Amino acid sequence: MIYFVPAWLHSGFRPTDFDDTVHQCQIFSKGDVAIELMMIQYAPNLSTSLHTQNLLEIPHWSVFDDIQATHFDSYRALTFDDFSWPEQIEKIYTPFNIVVQDQRGRIGQVAFNDEGQLSEIVRFKGDLIVERLLIDSRGFVSSILHYDGQGQAVYHDYLDLSGNWRIRESLSNGQQSITVNPSFADDFQRLNYDNLDQVVIEFTKKHLSQRHTDADTIILAADPEQDQLIWQARTSEKVILSFFANRYRMTDATDEQLKKEMTLSAGLIADENHNLKRLEQQIKDFFPRLEQAAQLAKLYELTPYDTRLQLGQSQREKMLTIYMPVKQMPLASAGKIVDLLFAKMLDNPQIGLFLAVTDDDQLAELNDWIKKRIADIFQIVFPDQDANPDASDFQQGENQLADVQPVDPALTEAQVFLSRVSVAKVQSERAVIASLRPVRLVIDLAAEADLFTQIAAISAGIPQINLQASQYVTDHKNGLILKKLSDLSAAIDYYFIGLQHWNEALVYSVKQMEKYTDFNLLNHWLEALGE
Repeated sequence: MIYFVPAWLHSGFRPTDFDDTVHQCQIFSKGDVAIELMMIQYAPNLSTSLHTQNLLEIPHWSVFDDIQATHFDSYRALTFDDFSWPEQIEKIYTPFNIVVQDQRGRIGQVAFNDEGQLSEIVRFKGDLIVERLLIDSRGFVSSILHYDGQGQAVYHDYLDLSGNWRIRESLSNGQQSITVNPSFADDFQRLNYDNLDQVVIEFTKKHLSQRHTDADTIILAADPEQDQLIWQARTSEKVILSFFANRYRMTDATDEQLKKEMTLSAGLIADENHNLKRLEQQIKDFFPRLEQAAQLAKLYELTPYDTRLQLGQSQREKMLTIYMPVKQMPLASAGKIVDLLFAKMLDNPQIGLFLAVTDDDQLAELNDWIKKRIADIFQIVFPDQDANPDASDFQQGENQLADVQPVDPALTEAQVFLSRVSVAKVQSERAVIASLRPVRLVIDLAAEADLFTQIAAISAGIPQINLQASQYVTDHKNGLILKKLSDLSAAIDYYFIGLQHWNEALVYSVKQMEKYTDFNLLNHWLEALGE
C-alpha cells in the first residue's frame, strides 16, 4: 500500500490544481498500485474538494472520521431552513454569504463554499460571535466553536453524526487540551490529552497498524508543521518526502529537524531543479563527507505534472500573443519586463500581451500600473470610466472600440494599445490551459519559472523564454534561455519573425511530451520507490 499524505494546511484545507499530492494520486491511480489518500488535518470540506479534483473515487481516509465516528458515504446538501431561526428575520444576500437580521440587528451569517454548499453558520449576540458551526460537505454539522462574552473562542466541540460531542478542545488561556466525552471512552485510549495532535497520532497509528504490511510506503508532502505527526504515528512504513515549490521553508524547520527527516526518510523527491539543488546543499551542510553519498542517492527530481497533447491554435490567430505569468513577482520587477514588451508592441501592432496573476490585489495593482504607464507613453489622460482590461476585453479586441469615441487621435491610439493588453486571474489547471490556446510565446522571467506553466506550454507546443535553464526547456530547442534581460527583444524576434524557429520548437515539444506522460512518470516514481 502507498499512502499519500497531503499538506493542505496552508491552502484552506483543500487541494488545488497546483499541488503535488493531487497529481501524484492521479498518476498512481492509472497504474496497478494500491493507494490511499490519508488526511490527518481537520477538513470538513474534504469530500467536495476531492470531487473538484476528480479524486473522490480514489480510496481515502480521514483521521477525523475515525475520531468523530463520521464515516458517512451518503450526501445531503443542507439548506438555510434546516437550521433554527427566529420567525421575524431579514435575509441579505451576497455572492457567498447570507446575513441574517432581526429587529435587534445582525444575528447570523451563513457562508457557502465555491460549489454553493452551506459551509459555515456564525451566530451573533450584539456585535460578538456566540458560536460558529462548521458544516461537513456531506451534509451534517461537523463541529461547533463556542465563544465567551468577550467574543473569544473558549472551546471547540467535534461532533458525531447524531450531534453528540466526542472530543472537546479547550482554547482558553492559550491552552489546547482535549477532553473525551465519557460516553465514548471505549473508543479512546485516554479521557484527556494535552493537545489535538496526540489524538491525531493515536488514531493514525491505529489505522496504519490495522493494515500494515512490510511493503507499505508513505509519500509525505514535506511540511515542517505536519511532518512530525507522521514520524510519530508511523510504525515501520517507509517514508518518502515530497518537496514542492516553496512549501517546505527551511526557516520554519530547525537544522536538527530537517537533518533528522532526511536521515529517517527512504527518499527525497524534488519537483524541480531549484529544490533539488537546495536539498543537495543541505546534505552537504548537514552530513560528514562519508555519509553524503548515501543521502544524495535518495534524491530524485520528479515533476508532479504530466503532459497531455493539447496543441494550441495560435497558428490560426491574427495576433501574436505573449503569455507571461506574474504570480508573486514584485510590481517593480514585472514593470521592467512589461516595459520591454510594450516597446515590442509599439513596433509591431500584431503583438498582444496576456499577464496571468493569482489574486485580486495583484490584478488591481497591475491593471492600474498598466493604465498609467500607457497614459504616460501616449501622453494622454484616460477618461474617468474604468478602462482597465480584463480577459473578455482581450478576446473581444478592437470590437470594444466601436462604442468608444475619444476626442483626440492620441487617446484613440492609447485605447487601441490598451485593448491588446489583458490581465487576468489564472488560478487553476484548466484556466492555464485555456489561456494558452491562442498564445504564440510564453515568457517567464521569474527567478524560478512556474513549473506547471512550463509543462502546459510543452503540451501546447509553445516555445518559452526563461532566465534559468531547466529540464523542461532546452535552449534553442523548445525555448531560449536569456543571459541578460536586454536580450529579450531579440529573443521575441527569434520566434515572431518567420515560422521556422517556432515550428522547430513545436516539433521538439511534441517529442518532449513523451518524457512526462503519466505512464512514464509512474515508472520513474516506481523506480524511486524501489518497486
